[in-house]
Amino acid sequence: MFFLKQSTAATVKIGPFLDNSDGYTAETALTIAQANVRLSKNSGDMAQKNNAVTCTHDELGYYDCPLSTTDTNTLGRLQLMVSMSGALLVFHDYQVVTANVYDTLCSTDSFDVNLNANQSAVTVGTVTTLTNKTDFSLAADQSTVTVGTVTNLTNKTSFALSSAGIDAIWDEALSGHVTSGTSGLALANLLKIGKNKWSYSGTTFTIYDDNGTDALYQFTLDSAVTPTSRTPV
Repeated sequence: MFFLKQSTAATVKIGPFLDNSDGYTAETALTIAQANVRLSKNSGDMAQKNNAVTCTHDELGYYDCPLSTTDTNTLGRLQLMVSMSGALLVFHDYQVVTANVYDTLCSTDSFDVNLNANQSAVTVGTVTTLTNKTDFSLAADQSTVTVGTVTNLTNKTSFALSSAGIDAIWDEALSGHVTSGTSGLALANLLKIGKNKWSYSGTTFTIYDDNGTDALYQFTLDSAVTPTSRTPV
């Protein structure tokens, strides 16, 4: 089965037309007019093709058959049949597809992927390059987008966070050390890193209370930091 682009003119090869008496001699001088080419669009009733141009012989009993945009305007199966006196019946099946599908399969386009309302999660795997512009559109109840490893973001990248999302980031940053879920309290405690004394020993990072003596928070670091301590002036 061959593909045809919806509502697009095309010339297709039809045949071979063979002599009906011996079954193998090519019929090369047939006059295959518009009325001889019968089409059935997606199992509809057969009718002559819309394109009025007569088919022309190429070689070996194969003929070029022009089809118009009307001939290819219906998605689905397109059946073409030709019955000529002195020749065996010729028939072909085609699949009429959208421009996006055709150009993806036969050219350089890419499939369009749309999410409907009940698809709540989108997972994107490893991304090696995002160039120029990438749009992700989610309906109201599509709440989760998971993006895997991204090695390169080029030209345009946008990330938007709601106030609830900002709270969650603060809570994660000071997980286990901030009892309230509000970003205001998280920020107030986080500022003690810049205000108060801090130091580290091994991979243990300690932030001291305002008195400079009592440990307020302790974190385990992945690696050492520089400098090793800070004492407020």
